[in-house]
Amino acid sequence: MPRKRKGWGPGHGHGWRERHSPLVVRLLQPALLLLIAEKKAHGYDLLEALERFLLGTIHPSMVYRILREMESLGWVTSSWDAKQTQGPPRRV
Repeated sequence: MPRKRKGWGPGHGHGWRERHSPLVVRLLQPALLLLIAEKKAHGYDLLEALERFLLGTIHPSMVYRILREMESLGWVTSSWDAKQTQGPPRRV
């Protein structure tokens, strides 16, 4: 049975179907920057690490969108890593 993430689908508490407060959304950027400053990580690792900041119910699409925005602003950079995975390359 696949592992289900709290808040990422129907029937999981309030979940991502509930709109997040503006404060939660504003905390997402600095939290991601802190996590990236600690070590290189791909999106899934960052999604799991957001639980440290009690932001584990943020929908993955929002996290990936903010990561792309931060990269377009030059705040972060990414590269494709094909060596660390058995599947398709991951963006780190």
